[in-house]
Amino acid sequence: MNLSDKAKAAQREYKRQWRERNREKIQAYNTHYWEKKAASKGVKEEGEKNESE
Repeated sequence: MNLSDKAKAAQREYKRQWRERNREKIQAYNTHYWEKKAASKGVKEEGEKNESE
């Protein structure tokens, strides 16, 4: 989908304003994403020992 320069600018402005209004949502989304990513990669939490150690 090719947007005109005006449409791109309007979209950027809308998203910028949305991010300003919803900082808590973005922080929650990012936290959830990285927790899920770490779990899928098998990253152990700090304080847990690796079985090979």
